Amino acid sequence: MSSPSSQHYPLKQTLLKWSMNPAGTESLVPDFTGRDAVEEQCYALKGLMVQAGKAQADSENNFDKIILNTLKDAIHIELYLLENVCLWQKKPTVVVNIVNTISRILSNENFEMEPGFLHFLKLLNRIPELLQDSKTALLKPQTIWVEEVINSINTLPTFLKEVATTISGMNSRQMKILEAPLKSASRACIDYKNWLNQKILPNSFDDWALGKDKYSELLSYFYSNQDIDSISEYAEETLNNTTQQLKEFSLQDETRGTNRNSIVTTSFKHPENFQDILNEYSQSFENVKQTMLELDLFSVPDNEKIVVTPTPECLKSFIPFVRLGGTFTKAVNKKIFINGRIWITDPGDSPMMKEHSYPAILNTAIHEGYPGHHLMNAYIQISDNPIHKYICQNFSIGKGVEEGWAHYAETVMVASKIQDYEKIEYTQLKNMKWRAARAILDIALQVEQMPVEQAISRLNQTTNFPLNAAKREVMMYTQNPVYLLSYLFGIDQFNELRSKYVDNPSNSMSIKEFHINVLRIGNVPYESMDKILEIQHNQTIAKGG
Repeated sequence: MSSPSSQHYPLKQTLLKWSMNPAGTESLVPDFTGRDAVEEQCYALKGLMVQAGKAQADSENNFDKIILNTLKDAIHIELYLLENVCLWQKKPTVVVNIVNTISRILSNENFEMEPGFLHFLKLLNRIPELLQDSKTALLKPQTIWVEEVINSINTLPTFLKEVATTISGMNSRQMKILEAPLKSASRACIDYKNWLNQKILPNSFDDWALGKDKYSELLSYFYSNQDIDSISEYAEETLNNTTQQLKEFSLQDETRGTNRNSIVTTSFKHPENFQDILNEYSQSFENVKQTMLELDLFSVPDNEKIVVTPTPECLKSFIPFVRLGGTFTKAVNKKIFINGRIWITDPGDSPMMKEHSYPAILNTAIHEGYPGHHLMNAYIQISDNPIHKYICQNFSIGKGVEEGWAHYAETVMVASKIQDYEKIEYTQLKNMKWRAARAILDIALQVEQMPVEQAISRLNQTTNFPLNAAKREVMMYTQNPVYLLSYLFGIDQFNELRSKYVDNPSNSMSIKEFHINVLRIGNVPYESMDKILEIQHNQTIAKGG
């Protein structure tokens, strides 16, 4: 990505000032908790919209015009979420903000060094203020979300102590410095919990669902060519089809000469202990990366790697399975190094052990690593266009694209018949069934106002998730309307782009060029991606390519 023109300098400075560097900077501590902060954010976004509009009008560069228009669209969606969806008025989001900030600090590979300690200390000192400020935001608290936060804040003081132990590495001097802020934060947590219990919960509401009109409007921002009825029909059809395909996997396949029942059986085999699980993940990330490069369908930036790490004790309740903690850069001797951190939570003897089956681990390595989330993040990290980079890292508009890309990446690798591809194919079918259920329940909860308990039961029956895992899932659905559709629809968008630029005989873009271009463009909306791909294609034609 080329840098934007010099005429965008004021806009670049604004974005750089706003940027939150997940590797840890002075802006890492969240301010976005109280009513005043939300209003200030809306005001600032509207000012940024004006700057982007002026820069777009002045620009003569087609790429700049597309990126600046994408920025305007991203701001428009963000304002709609803040001013119309208004989750901040309905749920005490401060606890999630604190936990997510700590997760970013711990995900940085240097978290045990001085910068990590200082960022945690700064956050710890601000927790009483953040909790107090957040009280001004709850204008229409919702019962299910208030109850959820009351339960989670019970564990926050212990969580903070565990983080302190982890981040200080048992350094007695640092632990002494953290003592007073920990006590102050713990007292503030108790005060906040009592306030929620006594003042907020008795007067809370039960009308958290968006309703058909707001859901349809939000849907139009992300999927302008879809409506609620067509999505519901497609999701139900996908659920039925994948259910049938999973049944067929247990039958003898004469044409392929493969006993698919053995594939089904293998899909439940897993490493015997947690250390073996960690080793298997590490090896799988290396294997899929090497296979991906041998297939010559993708490329990888220089000096890039993934580190597999056990989830710290303090984060286990927030990461029940596997998560890409983040993809970070650091400069050493003028070289840029890109590191991804994958958290793996020890399942112990719980039913979650089966979720770490060999095919599931391999599929996760593709989805989270190569060529999925981490690889796209790695290309975004080295973008030299601050406007493009800021959109990819900070706005809701591109989040669904990430999931669409990771799902597309899974199918590309399986279609290339990588080792054990049939076993992964079975795992992917199970995942597709889950993705279809997500879309169905998203609409049922937000539009049809299905009771939460009924949604939990249906997810449990559809996916065989344990009830506690199904409950965590459904609670997440209630707070992320429309976003979950990307797990189902995202792959279709990438297949359409591929059909247009690769499969079409009149175009000359190779499959590898398509993949690299998409990775460099990153998680911008599909419409913007299409326009940028068209510019790149036309430039290639003009050069005689």
